[in-house]
Amino acid sequence: MKKRVFSMIMCFALMFTLLLPNTVVDVEAKNSETDNNANSTIGMSNVRLDVTKIKTTNGTTVVYDPANGLYRNPRIFSGYYVDFEVSFIGKNLASSSDIENKLMAAKYFGSFNAVDNLNKPNTDKQTDFYVTKAGEYASITVKNMRYSGVGKELVLPILQDDDSIINVSFAIPEEFFKVETSTPSRPDSERPEKPEIAVETPYVIINSYTYGEEENVTAGDKFILNLQLRNTSQNIDVTNMILTIETPDSMILTNSSNTIHIPLLQANEVISKSMKVSVKPSSEAESQKITLKMNYQYIGNDERKTFDRTEVITVPVTQIDRFELTSVEVPETNVDGEEILVTVNYVNKGRSQAFNLSTEIQGDFANPGQKKNLGNLASGATGSTDFYIRSSKPGVLTGEIVMVYEDTNAVEHEQRIQFSTNIEEKFVPEKPFPDIPLNPMPEQPKSKLPIYLMVGGAILVLVIVIVVVKKIRQKRREEEDADL
Repeated sequence: MKKRVFSMIMCFALMFTLLLPNTVVDVEAKNSETDNNANSTIGMSNVRLDVTKIKTTNGTTVVYDPANGLYRNPRIFSGYYVDFEVSFIGKNLASSSDIENKLMAAKYFGSFNAVDNLNKPNTDKQTDFYVTKAGEYASITVKNMRYSGVGKELVLPILQDDDSIINVSFAIPEEFFKVETSTPSRPDSERPEKPEIAVETPYVIINSYTYGEEENVTAGDKFILNLQLRNTSQNIDVTNMILTIETPDSMILTNSSNTIHIPLLQANEVISKSMKVSVKPSSEAESQKITLKMNYQYIGNDERKTFDRTEVITVPVTQIDRFELTSVEVPETNVDGEEILVTVNYVNKGRSQAFNLSTEIQGDFANPGQKKNLGNLASGATGSTDFYIRSSKPGVLTGEIVMVYEDTNAVEHEQRIQFSTNIEEKFVPEKPFPDIPLNPMPEQPKSKLPIYLMVGGAILVLVIVIVVVKKIRQKRREEEDADL
């Protein structure tokens, strides 16, 4: 309310001063060339501009404030915040509130830029406008307009009652841009040359990024990549920026170009950009790298400079888990107390390897809790493992195989498969006859003849047989010869 009263007082004061000879800065009023509704017949007269306050790049340190007797450094540099009082006489002007709303909606004002209230919530640095009217006289108080470092004019879009726009250009006095030099204590020829200090380079960084609510994305899916870009400089704006996104072969940008144009990124400003990305089903289950290349311009030492930066972000990709316990092999019927062979079969149908497989058998039998470590299983591979168990009682024996493994992102998974078998009692046959004692066979009397006599007798008999056989054969041959 105080600001409104002050502005009205200023407006009436200006009406009085306009009756005096015009000694103010030469200011030019221009019609908008871009608004088709602009009325070129409407002109502005008695246009006046006063610089009322200058603050440094931090937006708080005041170096020029004539209302409070401060004239320490009436100079405007890139990134400085400037307050103005402007006034003019115009016809067919819109209402004060409509003019004010139109100014608040704009962002660029010739050589000055409005401070983004969303990204800079500090009220001491927000750009603001206060408009008062008295008939055809208008007065505008401009707060915290930020100098871009290019040009020396303030341009305000003034709304007319027919919704047309007149862009009024106010030239800033040259004295606010002159650099004073002290009187040398010795001739210029003897003064050492001071090297010109280069202006700081504004760095644009990826302040943060997201790719969804999950910790990773799944191969074959789509996700929204959100980027937050920040200008780390406190006083230098970045302009004409080209952001190029280079994705790996496993990813494709969907419905968007891989280049984004950013006209202006103010000092310490943060902006967000998003794009849709598709992941190929054949993508490797690993962290995929996305390269972000930035090319932009800025004003340094009164000249436009170009700078390039590259940043890399990573997006973890995981494959669909397709590991399966396919079957358990166990005999349908078993005998109580005997060992039972249980075989479990498994397969990895996924596109990535399964790591650190371990399995355990559980159930209502005599030896549960057996465990085995099976190592890794490649994509498309199969495997099996055996357990030996013993029943604890007749009836139906039930059990379960538990398999634990890790995916490529070290996330642990668990699968279970159940089995059962019938346990029969062990068969013990009854005895068909009562126990009858058996008479032992009488032992044969042992021969008292020495063994060497027995062997000698056998040899003698053999010799006699051989001699007799030879004589018989000889006699037969003699008889045969006599017949011939």
